[in-house]
Amino acid sequence: MADMDQELEALMERVTKLQEQNRYKSVLPLLREGLDRSRDARDFQWYTSFLFESMRRGHTALEPEVERDTAIEMISLLESEEAARRIQPDLDLEAYEGARYWYSSCAYDRLASSTMSMQGSNSEGMFGAIEAGVDVCHRTGKTRCIVCFRENGVDTSIAADDLELALNQALWLAHRDQKDVQHDRRVHGWRRVALVKLLEGDPRTSLRALEPAWDAAAEYHSPDDARLGIHRSYETAAIMLGEPELYEAWSKDHPRPEAPPRGECASDDVDDDRVAALRAAARSDWDEVEKLLTPWLAELEKRKHLVAWFEVARQLFASRVTAGNPDADSLAQDMLKRARPAREWFVERMVRIYRHPEFTPNPLGTAMPMLEGPWKDKNASEPAAAETPPGQPGQQAETPPEESAPAEDDRGAWQRRVDDWLEKLRETEDPAPLLDEIEKELIAAGVADLSQQDAASWLQAGTWLAREGRAASELWRRANSLRRRFSDDATVLSRAADIGDLLRLCEADIDVRPATEELDPIYRAALALDPNNAGAHYSAGRFYEDSGNFSEAERCFARAFRLDRSAAAPALAVARIYRGTDRPRDALEALDVAIRHGCGGARVFWEAMVDAFELGLWERCISYGGALAEGAPDASGVRYYLAISNLRLEKWQEAIGLIDKEAELEPGAKLQVHVVHARALAGQAKKAEAKAELQAALAIPLPEIDYMAPRGLVAMHDLMLETARELGDDQLQTAIVRRARRAGLMNNDYYEEYRMREDNLDRDPLFLFEVFIRQPLPDNHAENPDTPQWEAEWGSYLVRWLVLAESEQQAIQFAMEQQQQAAELEPELDRVGQLEGRYATKPGVVEESVREGTPRAG
Repeated sequence: MADMDQELEALMERVTKLQEQNRYKSVLPLLREGLDRSRDARDFQWYTSFLFESMRRGHTALEPEVERDTAIEMISLLESEEAARRIQPDLDLEAYEGARYWYSSCAYDRLASSTMSMQGSNSEGMFGAIEAGVDVCHRTGKTRCIVCFRENGVDTSIAADDLELALNQALWLAHRDQKDVQHDRRVHGWRRVALVKLLEGDPRTSLRALEPAWDAAAEYHSPDDARLGIHRSYETAAIMLGEPELYEAWSKDHPRPEAPPRGECASDDVDDDRVAALRAAARSDWDEVEKLLTPWLAELEKRKHLVAWFEVARQLFASRVTAGNPDADSLAQDMLKRARPAREWFVERMVRIYRHPEFTPNPLGTAMPMLEGPWKDKNASEPAAAETPPGQPGQQAETPPEESAPAEDDRGAWQRRVDDWLEKLRETEDPAPLLDEIEKELIAAGVADLSQQDAASWLQAGTWLAREGRAASELWRRANSLRRRFSDDATVLSRAADIGDLLRLCEADIDVRPATEELDPIYRAALALDPNNAGAHYSAGRFYEDSGNFSEAERCFARAFRLDRSAAAPALAVARIYRGTDRPRDALEALDVAIRHGCGGARVFWEAMVDAFELGLWERCISYGGALAEGAPDASGVRYYLAISNLRLEKWQEAIGLIDKEAELEPGAKLQVHVVHARALAGQAKKAEAKAELQAALAIPLPEIDYMAPRGLVAMHDLMLETARELGDDQLQTAIVRRARRAGLMNNDYYEEYRMREDNLDRDPLFLFEVFIRQPLPDNHAENPDTPQWEAEWGSYLVRWLVLAESEQQAIQFAMEQQQQAAELEPELDRVGQLEGRYATKPGVVEESVREGTPRAG
């Protein structure tokens, strides 16, 4: 076995050497040999090493089926110990856990990448792959790898024709804090910023975004690969600007790395040919464009790489339109035929605007007019002199010409009736009598003679009855009758499905309850009929969200949001989905886009303010909160967030003024007033006054504080501890920590700070454990000043401690030590479990979870 191990090691060295020479195709036979020999040797570690490299090469070879199949095999091995033992019966469990930690996120990333390549960047499977990938990053503890799936999210937004949201997402990736030099992927963020600006017809800003991309490439795991891509992007933008000499000058200071030999890396070959085709277009050599791009269409179709096919087809179609080539029409039909099932809305719109007589085409295939260069659109305005830098979201690109929107039809009789009812429903405090009237009139009306417009209005009113479970059977029967009669109308289908969905979820005792499986094809049929129907997409999104299909809900909500920026409901829904899938910054950016488009809903501003606050974006929090306070001067809670944000910006007097105004609106809420005053006074070196305010805050018994949620109390105690530390008052620090520990209000940063102390040495390996502890509570727990009001009726609680330790026993010891400082009575071990992952760091408690209380007996 030692000889075989040496042979496999020598084989992997040959693989590594060829990869360093960018000879990616030549390495494939060696990888197949490595897989065969390591399988024959029954060596799991070597097998997964060769499988991992094979998975990566499937991407560069533009072989998404290979990439997908190897990713699926890798996932099956890492998810099933039984499958791994089929490779190596005497599996080393420690090595197996290490492989699960190192490879799981990458395997799911490659699965997402191959799904995108084969089905489309905005396909249903793509959303599910991203969701699964983020989940496995959390399960294995490799949360740094979540950024890879965020990058896929930017590509999804581009394909969904939401360049504005894609730009904001890309800027976040480009600007994110860099804490792990070995996993620095900011270069991808900047390159996507440059791509979006180019698709918006702004090549000059695209060039500017590539400067920080070049700097970030130095920290990427493969700097030369990143720099090659930047060179292609820079030359593309320079050609589109009509100043190719800019690229020549830039290249002198930014040397181009050696590219893989032709034929060794298919992904590089197609990218090189696309740049060469642009050079040919710039000199009007349309025959050369055809020679370079046309063969790739057949080749990429054979490889089943839909995304790359669209990229080439888009550029070839755009070149043909620019050249006046009539063959553009047949290619357009082929593109549209593939775009609809893949939900490639960007491709659809790009084809549509290129057919518009007022649009000046360009050979790249942008979906916005070119603002500069030889293909500048005749209707485009000059770029602003003081242009928004590429590192800041803000200005929108100019909107391209679209087909003229049809004039709004006169409302039908039923729509006028529905609008009248809707106004009355909004004004009444007791809707029951009005719903009785609506039910009587709807059921009395025959639906057989309704026009298509009136049918949609009748169904809209029917949703109000379905929500209450009124006339359920008759309502559903008529809804089905109308959808069959008007099966070619997306609005009718969508509203009929809405009635079924409301009946499905209705809490009333009704005699009909449509199944999820019955409604799903109706919603899909509506979306297929009209991809530009915002209402249908929003309704479908609600259905999928309620059904637990969050990936499809995200796709539908995102499309509704793209189609109707001014409506609050889609923006809030998109933000909700993003938060639920660990994308809080994307949630904020979606709300920000809605606000900049004039969405004036108070809830949109409120959620944007809270999201900005949670992310520590204090100036943005002040911006949203300020607008909210101006529009609703008597709204409580807003100035609390504004006060804390001003504290973080060291605007001490502004913070005091805001919290005092909040106190006028909520005179019973005292804690935050004392805490904000204390922090602001400490910031102004008024130590005695700050200490008095902290003491006043500690003097308020927690059972009396019924005006703050647990998260708010955690934030207040965190701020109190920060202030006491600045004052250098050990006694106050001890008192604050004691109260926070006993009440379960301690910020987990406290445990992290304690774990990372200098005298706590690193250990390898460490494992992650969940230690569940049952804490009995004394009879007088409700009267204790350190008891939060929600614990008043508890007789005990269960709490989970997340612990890094060398063994289960050590994990229990760490958790018990911390729990004993939080209670009067002796804690009891409930259970302990080990999570996935292997770590080399300092042992100790990582997190204290929210407590789950049990009511006191009797």
